[in-house]
Amino acid sequence: MDAMNNADLLTQLQVMSGGSLVMSTEQLAKSLSMNPKVISRMRQEGRFPIVHKSIGSKIVYSIVTVANYLLSNEPEPQVQVIVPTKIEPQKRRANSAKAPLPDLSRKMLLRAFTSTLEVQQSNIERLLWVLNTKSMAEDMNSSLVVNPGPKRNISDLKN
Repeated sequence: MDAMNNADLLTQLQVMSGGSLVMSTEQLAKSLSMNPKVISRMRQEGRFPIVHKSIGSKIVYSIVTVANYLLSNEPEPQVQVIVPTKIEPQKRRANSAKAPLPDLSRKMLLRAFTSTLEVQQSNIERLLWVLNTKSMAEDMNSSLVVNPGPKRNISDLKN
């Protein structure tokens, strides 16, 4: 994919957000091909790299912030691995602690965003091909001369 400038990315994000300047968690997740629950969990754990705002009970992401983050050259943040020292058997089944994983969210976000843009580029190219084909067909039809043939009288048809 060619390098994308900030204005192109902002335009694309605004289209994905339905013309708004902010994106909901669901819109961001859809545009990045991620599960909204994963984004919410990462945000609650303080691991989601894109800054959010709370408006009432709704969480939103500024498309400018999203674009700036996606275009930044920041290195990936490192996640510390915490090794448990002692595991005691439990009588009841308890929620197991989730193993810390490296934060690959930025790479996932960029890869999903790139994939979405490539699909849209392919769709636009197909649409252009259809429109060009239709335009050429209309040009050919308009250049054809229709010859109605010789005029006949009714008396000629009776004979």
